[in-house]
Amino acid sequence: MRISADLALVNADVVTMNPARPHATAVAARAGRIIAVGDDAETRDHCDGRTEILDLHGACLLPGLTDGHLHPVLGLDLTAGVDLADCATIDAVRARLAATPSVDGWVRGYGLDPNVFVDGVPRADLFEDVLRGVPAFLWVNDGHSVLASHAALAMA
Repeated sequence: MRISADLALVNADVVTMNPARPHATAVAARAGRIIAVGDDAETRDHCDGRTEILDLHGACLLPGLTDGHLHPVLGLDLTAGVDLADCATIDAVRARLAATPSVDGWVRGYGLDPNVFVDGVPRADLFEDVLRGVPAFLWVNDGHSVLASHAALAMA
């Protein structure tokens, strides 16, 4: 007995990622799981009166591209050090960094707003004097960028 699909996508250019069958024209699914991949006729064999059939008119259908670049784990590290999120000016960031003791020889910070840089160019030299030669690693508030002091870059 064949499992009935609740959704069938037909008339598509399906990229299967299967070297034995790299292309197909249809996919059938039940409860969010793929139950058939093949040509339209093969997939329609899994359909009944309750199956929603969507004609993709030749559109390309790709497998889900999952991005697992560790935000949950990295999130723990994103809040290490001094919180800079409420610093709206260079002077506020400088004051916060000047008051921050180094931990294990580093000053770390997070939440740095790039808008504090009046000219729009993030520059570590604006903080070097208050860091007193201590290497610094400051996460920008986008979570994808950092500003490293010259001492940190020299160590790298």
